[in-house]
Order: sequence, then structure tokens, then C-alpha cells
Amino acid sequence: MNIYILRDGEKMGPFSEEAVRTLIQQGDFEAEDLACRMGSSEWEPLGKVLETSAEPPAEPPPPPPPPEPATAEQIAFLSYFAIPIPAGLLKEEAGAQMAKAKEEPKNAKKLALWDIEKLQLHPDLFAAELKARKEDRAQFFHDLCQTAGSDYFTGVTKAHCQVLVAFLDVKFPRWDANEADATERYFFPAVAEKFPQLVHKAWRGKFHYGHSPGGDGGQSRQIAHSEAGPTLRLASRCAPARVAVRIVRSGGPLPRICRHARLEMGPRDSAAP
Repeated sequence: MNIYILRDGEKMGPFSEEAVRTLIQQGDFEAEDLACRMGSSEWEPLGKVLETSAEPPAEPPPPPPPPEPATAEQIAFLSYFAIPIPAGLLKEEAGAQMAKAKEEPKNAKKLALWDIEKLQLHPDLFAAELKARKEDRAQFFHDLCQTAGSDYFTGVTKAHCQVLVAFLDVKFPRWDANEADATERYFFPAVAEKFPQLVHKAWRGKFHYGHSPGGDGGQSRQIAHSEAGPTLRLASRCAPARVAVRIVRSGGPLPRICRHARLEMGPRDSAAP
């Protein structure tokens, strides 16, 4: 940075720092002469000014980061709610669409289902959450009782579920290895066995370990159709385009849960596990 020199009331310069040092060596300037750097109004001894390193010019602010694309988690959410996903969708735009969907009152029940089904549909994307959910199985199965199980039970609490999980761990080790089967073939029958007062009257006596609700061969199909249970009601109310997801298990498709939060039962064998 250039330097001004004040001698005998006369301001001289500006000089480069290198030129000033040369002039001092030649005897033209002395270290006691007053000086100041360009842009400063404070006069100081020239020797002190030279000792003070000139401040480097301020670096320009970094450019704003480029807009981020929508995340895989956001894409999964928008797909589940059948929200169009244009090419090149940005993270900020996807977040705004997600917030709008969550604020829609009509999506309240489907949001509850999403919190459960996203772990089955996208286990890699939600691995951390899946691990936490497995560590709190009582909450997981309580959520299912409030959604998929709402046709069968009323008043199931988390405390009930804690008792049932502990009971099943003893009676059927690894009963929840496949969560999709575990719900209907083990957890729901356990609710009916341990807390029969919570079972809807139309479904009492129709839960058996290792079977879907009412799963006792041909008779179960006759019961389900003759009494127009939730399975049959769902089939008549939900068009294929409205089915939200299909949970895939070994051996074929599992229940499909539509926006009405009822179970549409696909073909299943009724043999014991």
C-alpha cells in the first residue's frame, strides 16, 4: 500500500513501501518523519508505519452455493402422495410442496401411514429411523393399531403394546422378523387373546396365530365376504389408482393400504408359519 510522507508541513507521495525503504537508505527520509498509508488519516513516525504490515485487501464474499436438487427422501414423500415431480426439482421447491401437503387436513391419516410405510418402502433411505423404530417396537405396533388395525380394535394404548411385545418375544421368538406378517399373524391375534375387550364385536374369534384375520381356510373367506368386513369394503371403495403402496414380502404381495387407511388383503396362504 502506498505511503505519504509529511516533512516541513509538506505532504509528499505517495511512495511505494519499497521506494520509501530505498529513500531511507539513501538518507532522503528518516524514520522519525511523519507518514501515513493511503486511506488513513493518522500520521505516525515513518519507522512505525513500515513496521506495521499493510492489511491485505478484503477478499470478495464467496459466491452463493448453487441450488441443491431435491433429496431422495423428498422424492419418496412426493411420490407417495402422488405429487408431480418435474425434472430438475430443487430441494427448496420440494420442501415447499411437502409443507403444503402436510398442512392439508385431508392428508392427516395418510401422513400417519407414511410414517410407518416409508420404513418398509425405503429401508435404505430411512435406515437410521428404521433402527430407532425397531428399538421402540411398542410404539411401532401401537401406530399400526391406530391405522391398519382401527377396523379391528378400539382403545389399544402403548402400554398394551409394551405388554404384548414382551409376551410375543417369549411365546414366539423372532415373531417380528417380518414386520408385515408380524402385525396380522402375531400382534393382532395377541391383542385379541390378551385384551379381548378391545376387539370389535364383529371380529371376535377371528384372530388366530399364523393367519390373517379370520384366517382358517375357506371358512375365513366366507366370513369375510358374508359379513362385509374391512377387506371387502376396501376393495369396493378404492380404485387401483388410489392405492398408495404395495408392501412386498417373500411369497407375494402383502396388504395394500389406501388413503382410507383400511387393509386390502391380497392372496395369502392360510398355512401356519
